[in-house]
Amino acid sequence: MARPAQSQNDSKIGNFFLATLLLWSVSIGFEILFHHRTELLVVLAGAAFFQIANFAIRSLVSRDPLFVNTSVSLLHSSITSSAVLLILANQILRTGTNGIFEHSELVGSAWEWAYPALCFSSGYFAYDQLDMLIYRLYSGAFPSILVHHLVLLICFTLALYRNVTINYLILTLICEVRFFVLFSSHRLSVKFHSLYISRDCLLQGVFRGKQLGVLPFSRPYASIQFSRLSVQEPHMWSFCSNHLQFLRHMFVCSRALKMVSKH
Repeated sequence: MARPAQSQNDSKIGNFFLATLLLWSVSIGFEILFHHRTELLVVLAGAAFFQIANFAIRSLVSRDPLFVNTSVSLLHSSITSSAVLLILANQILRTGTNGIFEHSELVGSAWEWAYPALCFSSGYFAYDQLDMLIYRLYSGAFPSILVHHLVLLICFTLALYRNVTINYLILTLICEVRFFVLFSSHRLSVKFHSLYISRDCLLQGVFRGKQLGVLPFSRPYASIQFSRLSVQEPHMWSFCSNHLQFLRHMFVCSRALKMVSKH
């Protein structure tokens, strides 16, 4: 009896987020067609690009939905983090570091290529939301990953419509490099498991030595605990990491929305 009820609940959740994605698509189309915001075509181009990447990986590598979704996410992380770093480096070379992170600079102006980069990334989040809904790559009564994408789409799209907080939001995308590093670290921990276990034992020894007063230094206990999570409980590490990222984006987006409302 519990399984049909759970399936019905998942269906309601999926329908809700699918409806919000449809409304978002209508909003983007309205801006492009009736307000002649042709610069927003990059949003559609981004969604199409990652959908094509999805088809290519599904046809040539594997048809497993989770593998395909993760592969496309890695592609987005690589492209976005590289683009943001190049945009930031280009701006520093052009104007220097003086005032580059001031409030007026982050909120009131847009660096070169920052607007298209934010559009392109918005297209990815729309694609990823649809892909997860189609293949049900979410779980729970309150799927944090779907809420995360919805909040980002709302925040990014409002910023693109009003052309404010572009630089502020583009800097938050640097964290995409963290996903690539964490995934690579997880794969290495699987391939070189004994090496990671040795590292964990060494860190535990340092901590115990500090407790006994043998060693004058040690890494913080929290760092050791997270290193243990990454080796012994990779699913827990992923859970903590995803929810910390979600909370960070919620904080950043709430601030950005306040800035948008003031303009």
